[in-house]
Amino acid sequence: MKAKLTKRAIDRLAPLARGDLVLWDTELRRFGIRVVPSGTKSFIIQYRNAYGRSRRKTLGQTPPLTAHQARRLAQVELSRVAGGEDPAEERKDLLGTLSVREVASRYLAEYVSSHSKPRTYEEADRAFDRFILPAIGDLPISEVTRNDLSKLHFRLRKTPVQANRVLKVASAFFSFAGSEGLLGKEPHNPAKGIPKYKERKRQRFLSSEELIALGEALQAEVDAGELSSLLADAFRLLTLTGCRVSEILNLSWEEVDFGRRFLFLGDSKTGAKAVPLGTPALEILARLPRTSPWVFPSPNKADAPYAAIRRPW
Repeated sequence: MKAKLTKRAIDRLAPLARGDLVLWDTELRRFGIRVVPSGTKSFIIQYRNAYGRSRRKTLGQTPPLTAHQARRLAQVELSRVAGGEDPAEERKDLLGTLSVREVASRYLAEYVSSHSKPRTYEEADRAFDRFILPAIGDLPISEVTRNDLSKLHFRLRKTPVQANRVLKVASAFFSFAGSEGLLGKEPHNPAKGIPKYKERKRQRFLSSEELIALGEALQAEVDAGELSSLLADAFRLLTLTGCRVSEILNLSWEEVDFGRRFLFLGDSKTGAKAVPLGTPALEILARLPRTSPWVFPSPNKADAPYAAIRRPW
């Protein structure tokens, strides 16, 4: 796409659902603006260095940078390229000194939020906040070693599932950093090659007595005004269907088939699937109000489902 980069043209740019949108300037060749799915807009230049390799350098975001300021900056950088310099390589050397904490903020906001499901983002954000940043957050990202991550993994050995999830998040993060040129001229992923702990699959079913106790506790909380009847029904439906929390919270009325007694989930963690409904589950769904496309609508955001129920639980 090409157009003269003006404030009006830039303001009208809308992000794509997947992938980046790039608009090239018709006034200055090799100067453009990139829009990522999160909506962030950044001015860029693209060129070939002295070895014929394609390079791209980000000049800055708008706002605060204006199109006029960015064009002048692009002219300066492109004149350096004409003189045989490689501004993008210089930037890579500088970025290698950024801390894990600084890069993690960008990784979560710009990459994970636009390329992953909300649940995946929550898990990654929690892994960084509770484990990764306290351990290595202040280290320069290019200096993190396999030993650093092995120590973190070992400290979590008593909870092997958690340890392996944190390692998986760290591995994805360093793969991103490497693709962005943040790990120096010889990028490596320090999370690669660390053996994962064996995980024991757990299978636990509530007994009849426990189901009765849970139902009584939920009703007592509703009667005391400590829990809304809507959320109580969400917990009941979770118990009766065996669905994941995200599957129930993101459930839409279009996915409920009363006639065939199924939930037809189009976007579960494991892909599309059908969940059979027993009579108690159907009775719960039948009594819920249909004031929104969502079965469990958010009380705070219009046309949005409940985001999380960990605190009420």
